[in-house]
Amino acid sequence: MKKLIIILAILLDSFCVFADGIILPKDTLYPHPFLKNLLTEVTVNIHGQMVETIVYQEFYNEWSDTVDGVWNFPMPADARSTRLTYWKNDTAYDAVLKVVQQVVNPGTGEGGIAAYVNQYIGKSGIKLELKRIPPHSVQKICFHYFSLLDYNKGEYSYTYPLNTSSFIQYYLSYLKVNINIDSKSVITNYDFPNYNSYTQVLSSSSNHLSLEMLKDKAYLAEDFTFKYKIEQSALNVDFYSNYCDTIPSHFGIFVKPPLYEIPSKILAKRIIFLLGNSSSMNGYKLQQSLSAISDALDSLKPMDVFNILLYNSAVTSFNSNFVYADTGNIHSAKTFLQSVIASGGSDLNLGLNNSLAMITDTSYQNCILGFSDGHSVIDPLAISASNNNRTAICFIGIGSNIDRERLEMTASNNYGFVTYVDANDNIKEKIMSVFNKINAPIIKNVNLNFNKSDVGFLVPTPFPTINAGSSFYVAGRYSSSTQNPLNLHGYGVLGYVGSTFILPYSNDSISEFYVRYLWAKAKMDDLERRILIYGEDSVLVDSLIYISLSYKMRCRYTAYITMEEALSEPPTLGINNTPVSNDNRNVIVMPNPFKEIMNLSITVPSTDQKRTKLLKIFSSTGALLRVIDISEFFAGKHVIQIDFSSMPSGIYYVIYQDENSIVQSFKAIHL
Repeated sequence: MKKLIIILAILLDSFCVFADGIILPKDTLYPHPFLKNLLTEVTVNIHGQMVETIVYQEFYNEWSDTVDGVWNFPMPADARSTRLTYWKNDTAYDAVLKVVQQVVNPGTGEGGIAAYVNQYIGKSGIKLELKRIPPHSVQKICFHYFSLLDYNKGEYSYTYPLNTSSFIQYYLSYLKVNINIDSKSVITNYDFPNYNSYTQVLSSSSNHLSLEMLKDKAYLAEDFTFKYKIEQSALNVDFYSNYCDTIPSHFGIFVKPPLYEIPSKILAKRIIFLLGNSSSMNGYKLQQSLSAISDALDSLKPMDVFNILLYNSAVTSFNSNFVYADTGNIHSAKTFLQSVIASGGSDLNLGLNNSLAMITDTSYQNCILGFSDGHSVIDPLAISASNNNRTAICFIGIGSNIDRERLEMTASNNYGFVTYVDANDNIKEKIMSVFNKINAPIIKNVNLNFNKSDVGFLVPTPFPTINAGSSFYVAGRYSSSTQNPLNLHGYGVLGYVGSTFILPYSNDSISEFYVRYLWAKAKMDDLERRILIYGEDSVLVDSLIYISLSYKMRCRYTAYITMEEALSEPPTLGINNTPVSNDNRNVIVMPNPFKEIMNLSITVPSTDQKRTKLLKIFSSTGALLRVIDISEFFAGKHVIQIDFSSMPSGIYYVIYQDENSIVQSFKAIHL
């Protein structure tokens, strides 16, 4: 009992700290609370602001018996999973995404360790049940997820959660992190805070950088943070596209203004600082917020106008009207801030409506910077309907008890964004970073004209104001591979402004494949928010599930499960490059021979959509190496990339199995 209390105390202290994956054994007689984590290897593939994180882990069953367990991973809340692979008997299997609830951790509902592990991984955590892990054996897991980097003033920042010091009281054999950057802008600098001495450059050029961080006997006591900087002297766009000949293709545009702009080109702002001063904000959170607002006032331009509104159960304002950011008004506002104390209630909806009522025209760049540390019943659609003057609504969410869906939908629908700050962080520094993103507006009332009739399904919309040193993206779909001008226009200090960029919509189904995830993530995020806020509309739920299964990205209605079929002797291998029962090949390797990456291009006929379909990869000796379930692939062309960099050169065999029949078998040559 004493041991259990100690474990629970450790978990309670650390449940809000993101960290590595863990395997929780299901057998209560297992001698340890978790299977031992031997090593973690992280590969971070960065494409401008998009990032694919690949986590490879090995766990050791220290028991003399087989054990079942549940792998838990605290995926960041702003990420989406794209792939999960596990090993059984030295064979790699892709876990299958199905319309089922996630597996329940052993002991859930009874208190104890499981309850705290559930808190530890959070609502966005990923789980996979693993059965019959052999005694004294290694269980391997490889997990992929997609997210976006934070960007401010030309600096991208990435954090991988490694701080498991409260969970893991032993050293890993080693920790390895590979960073690969492909940038459309010139890379000027990079930094590994806390890990620079363990890092080496593998390759570098003006637009590419590959680094490796390797630390033996790593004790995971701090998160892994990486930053890199780019040149950006003028307004430009980064364009990515990936083609498919049977379904709409995908593209993404990142609008990147200059890092800085001369004062004469910066638009005048009308800004409201909307601060929640509920009792839960009392202490450090409130003092840091007040101090940040005070510093932000000093950064306003004399042409800017501002006000400060406090919301709790009611709304109190610094002034009944907006005032200019002159010395006298700023001094009075700081005196007002010094008198603020915590009070009861937290009616953010009332605060937003009062703020919007004060903004009566579009003569300024209008903005509301809201602060929240909890739940408040906001109706995002009603707020949007009341926003008649293109006011950007941006939020700073402080702490872990945040109603993310309402804040994010409100911001996304109203030209804004949300930034989350941990209650133990340097809150003032984070708030000032957010303020700097909106402090230099140069083009408002932004519109994008694609001059291409087959472009559609744009997300997110509407388009925000362009601020110097900031960035925003738009993802969409297209059908035909052409070059078309993009007209970006709006209004600056001197009136109408416009820029034209030629966008080459790709006819390549291999390169920039990750841009599909950009569109799917944005669409799934929007659908989930609407469902969680307004209820389970069947059309929204069906759309969310369809995208989840089509793009292999988990949503709230889907979960990963292991393959149930028992894999016995491998079937007889063919060595031809033609299908067994089709006139046209369903699967090809491009190119063949290949080097480090095997690109499998798969064409699924409409008649095969509901059938069980597997891809199996064998070595030249007939050993089964990989099984990939493609049953949920919709009709059309798909591409799967498999990393062969650690595999020996030689001949490998690929089999395409439809139900119980081998449709196609051929050999692929790894150079």
